[in-house]
Amino acid sequence: MTHLAIVLLWITLVVLLILASFFSATETSMMSLNRYRLRHLVKNGHAGAIRATRFLHHPEKMLGVVLIGNTCANIIASAIVTLLAQHYVGELGVAIATGILTLIVLFFCEVLPKTLAAFWPEKIAFPATIPLNFFGVVLAPLVWFMNALVRSVTSLFHLRAPINIEHLSVDELSTLLKESGSSISDTHRQMLIQALELERLTVADIMIPRQDLVGLDLDDDQDTLLEQILNSPYRRLPVYRNNWDEVLGILSMRDMTQFFQKHEEWDSNALMTVLQPIYVIPETTPLTKQLVNFRRKKSRIAFIVDEFGEIQGAVTLEDLLEEIVGEFTTDFTETSPDIKAQGDGSYLIAGSTPLREIKRSLHWVLPNTDAKTLSGFLIDYLQQIPTSGTSVCIDGWVIEILQSVDNRIKMVRVSAKA
Repeated sequence: MTHLAIVLLWITLVVLLILASFFSATETSMMSLNRYRLRHLVKNGHAGAIRATRFLHHPEKMLGVVLIGNTCANIIASAIVTLLAQHYVGELGVAIATGILTLIVLFFCEVLPKTLAAFWPEKIAFPATIPLNFFGVVLAPLVWFMNALVRSVTSLFHLRAPINIEHLSVDELSTLLKESGSSISDTHRQMLIQALELERLTVADIMIPRQDLVGLDLDDDQDTLLEQILNSPYRRLPVYRNNWDEVLGILSMRDMTQFFQKHEEWDSNALMTVLQPIYVIPETTPLTKQLVNFRRKKSRIAFIVDEFGEIQGAVTLEDLLEEIVGEFTTDFTETSPDIKAQGDGSYLIAGSTPLREIKRSLHWVLPNTDAKTLSGFLIDYLQQIPTSGTSVCIDGWVIEILQSVDNRIKMVRVSAKA
């Protein structure tokens, strides 16, 4: 061979190895792109992301171009190495040259470019789409033939490509948020996770139990009613007669100033004229739906009824928002009326306290249960109504029943197991 032919062969060999590296890196980088970040970049008009998305919409064509180009580059490079080995060393050098080429291709054309592409997929994939478009045009007939052959084989064996629906479940979204690192602040991350949790919860999970509801009983005398209205810490008070099965409406404290100005003498019948209608919901209502319903109804409190229509409790907009943003206090155990920290490290907890509040404040990991309150959980766990003085150890906590009245637990003491 002439000197010019040898030089051209060497140049061609280098170009082919570069092409093989390019195809290997392109394949890995395209498949390593974050699909959700890619959609975000496309919405923002990123040119490289738009080109990459076009290829990923037809992965069989993209893979056809990459694999055919890579295979052709390696085969032609192997043939050139054989010619050069015969020229320089003779037949004995062909095997040695082939072995050396194999190592070069393995490292420089496979391992190294694919590793770099896995580390920086966007930096490699986006610019690579420009030459990939060119090779897609050049290799189009061969790619079409290969894809047609693949479709024929898959049809012969009745194989169909799965429908690729990239929808994330609530658990998957929570995992993404938890692993988002410093890109999202801890506070915002926790709020987003809590918002996702609303999908699994119902109003019964966060309701104020019936026995803990605070309201005005119209059967009380006028002095008692007046004292309750003037000293109430709440902006709205439910009004009932005799018991919670007969809720008459909601009394807004904002209306009372004007009411007292108009009515120097008043009674329970006059009070009923300023009541707002109650809003009743089933106990199975999901929190996500109830959040929308509060906005649609322009209401901030709803009464929860069971399947028989009996009132089981109430839920407020504030309760629901606390499920997203957390408690509006810095130390829940110091300000909660139901969980009181003691000097010896133990806690006094009312039996009506919702389990979710206890889990948040004490970080309990409790067995699976349908109970909503601590009282219900302990009764379900013990399979009986415990008497005062009964103790049980759960999740490293010693729970002592301090008061049990009317078939429910009123107060317990919780302390860490020694």
